[in-house]
Amino acid sequence: MFNPNRIPGNGIVTGNLGADLRRSLGEAIRRSRKTHAEIAHEMTERLGQPVTQTMLNEFTRSGDREGREVRFPAAWVPAFCEVVGDDALQRGLMSERLRELVSLGERVFNLRSILKEVCDGVAKLEGRERQKKGQGKRIRKA
Repeated sequence: MFNPNRIPGNGIVTGNLGADLRRSLGEAIRRSRKTHAEIAHEMTERLGQPVTQTMLNEFTRSGDREGREVRFPAAWVPAFCEVVGDDALQRGLMSERLRELVSLGERVFNLRSILKEVCDGVAKLEGRERQKKGQGKRIRKA
């Protein structure tokens, strides 16, 4: 996950947000297994403004020939994450407090799913039990 204070993978504080962001963009693109052209096309559709393969290449390049960096627009982050199917960039841009809240929310969501499965299982067992009790009370006519 992108962390604005760390180099992904080794945990060393860099202080270079631009380099970390470019690295995170590149890693998310590679993990998506989509081409730059596919990502650019899908982002263009979502954003309603042109995004090109060349632009994506420039956003992940360490610096252009003149030594200046091309910056990825923050407004594009949600669309990028959706297109590549990876929220690491978006999560990395959150504060530590927000990341903890999202993590807590995910755990609560998972617990709700587990609780629903347990309740469904209990209801199924209760239904079987009622069925068994009902079968035992039948009176046969002679």
